[in-house]
Amino acid sequence: MTMKWWWKIGTISLSILILYISFVRAGLDRIRNNKNYDKLRSVPITFQLKNDLGQLENYCYKLPESRTLPDSPWYIIKDLRDEFWVKFSKDPLEKANILLLISDKKLEEAIRLDEKGRQNLANETVKEAILKLERSKKIVKSLDQEDIEVTKMNTKIDEAEKVYKYLIEYLMLDKETQNLFINNVENCYVQ
Repeated sequence: MTMKWWWKIGTISLSILILYISFVRAGLDRIRNNKNYDKLRSVPITFQLKNDLGQLENYCYKLPESRTLPDSPWYIIKDLRDEFWVKFSKDPLEKANILLLISDKKLEEAIRLDEKGRQNLANETVKEAILKLERSKKIVKSLDQEDIEVTKMNTKIDEAEKVYKYLIEYLMLDKETQNLFINNVENCYVQ
């Protein structure tokens, strides 16, 4: 009797896992069909930074909207899906694009958490975003820098870095998060 019960639970669990992985792959295929990964980017961030000549330049960057925040009990499912997206991506440039997309989603989540008064969780979420941005940057760094697609990806990452730097200051994140950005992302090409 107990063997049948465990068999049923195991079969149901395996079925749910297969269904989940199918949904993850379908979501990844949908993102792959959008070659520049920009359809999901709907949250504009506008800001000004000084250029090398000391003049203010306007920047506009769009972050992807995230419906589930890290304070939700369902977030672990989303986080697991994101990791599967990265694992299922075989092409390094595609993997770098997906990591940048996930990183930007985490940054948008941090902004919303900050607005909800959840600064500690916002700090942790930005740290995760920084580490994903660093992974993306390292993948791109390992590719042929003469390739036009790699050059485009480098430009995207450079734009993202400016946004991250601005938002880290704007959100008044802790020194540990600021140093993580400086040490892991800004210095990535120097290594």
